[in-house]
Amino acid sequence: MKTLFTNIQGISLDEEKPYFSAMVVDGDTIETMGSSDELGAGYAEGSVRVMDLGGKTVLPGFIDTHQHLEWTGKVLGSADLTDCTNFADLFDNIRAQWDKVGKGEWVLAYRVNDQLLQEKRMPRAAELDVVCPDAPVAVIHTSLHFLTLNTMAIKALGVTGQMEGVDTENGRMTGVVRDPASLTIVMPQIDRMIPKASVVNGYDMAARMALKNGITSLHCLEGKDGDPECSAFFHKHHQNLPLHTVHWNQNRDVQSSLDLGLPRIGGCIFADGAIDCYTAALFEPYSNQPDNYGTLTFTQAQMDEFILEAHANGLQIAVHCEAEAAIEQVLHAMEKALAKFPRTDHRHRIEHLEVPTYTQIERMAKAGIIAAMQPAFFPYLMQDQNFFEQMLGPSRHKRLHPYRTILDAGVVICGGSDSPVTPYNPLAGIQAAVCHPFAPERVTLTEALKMFTTAAAYSVFEEHDRGRLKPGMKAEFIVLDRNPYQVAPQDICKINIKQVFAKGKFYNTANL
Repeated sequence: MKTLFTNIQGISLDEEKPYFSAMVVDGDTIETMGSSDELGAGYAEGSVRVMDLGGKTVLPGFIDTHQHLEWTGKVLGSADLTDCTNFADLFDNIRAQWDKVGKGEWVLAYRVNDQLLQEKRMPRAAELDVVCPDAPVAVIHTSLHFLTLNTMAIKALGVTGQMEGVDTENGRMTGVVRDPASLTIVMPQIDRMIPKASVVNGYDMAARMALKNGITSLHCLEGKDGDPECSAFFHKHHQNLPLHTVHWNQNRDVQSSLDLGLPRIGGCIFADGAIDCYTAALFEPYSNQPDNYGTLTFTQAQMDEFILEAHANGLQIAVHCEAEAAIEQVLHAMEKALAKFPRTDHRHRIEHLEVPTYTQIERMAKAGIIAAMQPAFFPYLMQDQNFFEQMLGPSRHKRLHPYRTILDAGVVICGGSDSPVTPYNPLAGIQAAVCHPFAPERVTLTEALKMFTTAAAYSVFEEHDRGRLKPGMKAEFIVLDRNPYQVAPQDICKINIKQVFAKGKFYNTANL
């Protein structure tokens, strides 16, 4: 039976009809929209189910354009160190996880942010050995770009001090592992130890967590270089999830995307590392580490070859680039591919784009390249702007997440969380974009909402199906207890999401 939703403050984000107070949904599709009086009179009694939403605000469901469902599920099943403020807290959480998994089993703990700890560093292997003397332990930074292993884990994974990214002091490993070893050697081995049934269960847990936070569509960046089965496994199961998903095949094997019938490839193909780990690639050294330029994972020739092959095969491409040197490598490769095989509507994406140059932004606009960004990095990872100014220096610091500059140049920005790096919370991302720490880079509320709705849908060629509320489009919407246009910008993330409609089902978020 069709459902008539009445008594709502509807914000469609559709320019033709931006506001409405009633909507009729047939299955998973919007049939019509208008006023409660006109729609109520247009249907015979008993022909529709009527739901009065009590004057609450309705928006299009949020779209998270950059997140990792498998990793998020694994975090939800492991120790979460988000709230730890010192080593004592951290070690207590690790002991609790050790007790939970049992003697000898792997103890995995995620989302530690060293800059929020009193100690201002990651723990060392010797310290973790005291906490868990007879179990392998991995304590993983919130960025996923570095971690600490205890001695048992180091031995189990075959990590040596000669591997690039493995920290040593006086010739001995400290247990801290950074890019590239963290993502190319350590994390893939840890991932393979998780039973497949647990992975599938993690997909569902993560999807329901996303729904609870108002997300009705997830762009899932799944897989890894050298392991095409990981992406194929996700592709086999993602249609069973309670929300819409878009699969990004996260490796450089072009044939694997073609074999899966996907029109896209990439995601976190790591052109560089992470800023807060000092592995994002810069043109000049980090201001407080004068010998460190960060890490480029690939040569220019390797990146050119991958992007040219993918582009020539008609695929949409996305590559992880946090800072200017990596952005330059990927932007150059995309420009080169477009010159050889022109395509007017490719919608290639650069993921993160945290420290671009102004010239690079202009070139992206000219080439039609989309910026897939994560504004929630500010409240979750970048609270201490003094730290980032010391790291980058004043000039580069002013180019950190320059949203206003990017939009004014004509580049489309789509928003995401990078979950599990930051939790699913689009309202926090929207607030962060509106309240950028640098006032000249702030965007309007409408622009921020569009990052997680209309622009997000556009970024994967879905603008005719979702991202707006309009007859004929998918009925993917959320019900809020307050109108974001009627609260102070700094209070946007305090708005509560009460209900979510996705895939033809209406959920109370309290029950998710």
